[in-house]
Amino acid sequence: MPSNNTVGLIENLAQRALHLIANPINKERLETNLQRLVQIEDVFLFIGDATTSLLKTDIIESCKAHQFSIFVLENDTQCRGITDHLPSTATLINDEQMVYLCTKTRTVISW
Repeated sequence: MPSNNTVGLIENLAQRALHLIANPINKERLETNLQRLVQIEDVFLFIGDATTSLLKTDIIESCKAHQFSIFVLENDTQCRGITDHLPSTATLINDEQMVYLCTKTRTVISW
């Protein structure tokens, strides 16, 4: 079962879309998709190689500017040795919490 802190964050997401990002993105692609796909208060989950995108200042600044919640799959950051370099605005989650997050949001959009 997810930790109480993460459950609290996730429980408030029922009306939001989850954007599942599995491949590295640049600011141009992010901004294009923000205009086309993303609504206020949507949630982002970075997995796999996409986790390295969170090391780019421009990606973090874009997400902060739109006040998106950012979740990151912890195992993927550990495999890439970047866990300690992620911004404080990113919430690390485990596999079980990822499944829980996917079931609690309105819809999941992969890009």
